[in-house]
Amino acid sequence: MAFLLKTAIAAAFLASALGAEIETAGGNVNVRVARAKEFRATRDMEQVASLFAVKTDVDKMKDDMKSAQSAMEFNKLMAPYVGGSISRIDTLVQATADVQASFKTVNEKMDQVAKDSKSASASQTDTLNKKIAALESTNSKLTTKIASDQKTFQAAVDKSVKDKLAAIEEKMTKLTKDTAAAIAKGSDDKMSSVVPTWMGGHIGGHLGGSGWFNMGRLDFTNAPNHLKRVSNQIEVLSTGIYNMHFRGLAHGGWRHCHYRFRIGSKYITSSTHHWVPGTWEQVTLEETYVVRKGQKIGLYCHGCSHCFHGSSQNDVAVYDRLSIKYVGQVGDKCSGPFCKGN
Repeated sequence: MAFLLKTAIAAAFLASALGAEIETAGGNVNVRVARAKEFRATRDMEQVASLFAVKTDVDKMKDDMKSAQSAMEFNKLMAPYVGGSISRIDTLVQATADVQASFKTVNEKMDQVAKDSKSASASQTDTLNKKIAALESTNSKLTTKIASDQKTFQAAVDKSVKDKLAAIEEKMTKLTKDTAAAIAKGSDDKMSSVVPTWMGGHIGGHLGGSGWFNMGRLDFTNAPNHLKRVSNQIEVLSTGIYNMHFRGLAHGGWRHCHYRFRIGSKYITSSTHHWVPGTWEQVTLEETYVVRKGQKIGLYCHGCSHCFHGSSQNDVAVYDRLSIKYVGQVGDKCSGPFCKGN
């Protein structure tokens, strides 16, 4: 390659000396340039591949040309090309053809690389598009399924909430009904701050000899579902435990006064003996007992003189008073012979 470039430079000087005329015939190249003219040979090539080696040779040839120009005279430069110019030009032509062939091979390889790259890119693009289409299809199906599942879940939640609210409403209704019933019968299931009570006493004059405490005077009652007066007795309307307390003013002459409670057809208190000789004295009697619904509570009195002092209707400061209180239910854990009353 260096030799060819040197030959081209020599041809340039020759053309400058002989005149600007170039002929080609039979594979030969003849260059003629007038002496007064400058001759330059330039060849431009578009290179796609790297030609580092060619560039190195070109740089070396430039250096050699500078040295040759400063050392040679025109008449000495002409001599080498008189006999060997034809063979050196043939060599230059062959080298040029070889370079063109090399560039053609490089261009063909690069075209093939571009073609292969384009084909591979098209294939990858097609594969990528197929994957994107598959993902879009899957995403669409998942979106539809999520929407369906969400709708199903919402329906299930709504139904569960509705069922639970209905159950709560049913329990509240039952609780309200049971509570109303419990209040109506005086809270039989458990004690409350309200204690169903009947309180009153005998109305009229002194009771001498024997007789029933007539229950004719009503001081107060808050137990309309538990207790009510029937003749000379108090009827129990709800089975449970009841407390009976009597306070009276008695006069026994020179002997005793006697008192006892009766529930149903049986006395639950033996005759008491209150020794009240020759004066009026305070006497009391208290019992707690199981009374069944429908049974009646009565107080029987006997005295040698006056077994209790008489009282007036609506008198606050009375000589006698009887109170009957509902204490509560018997319950399932009650033990003893009188859990069911008598």
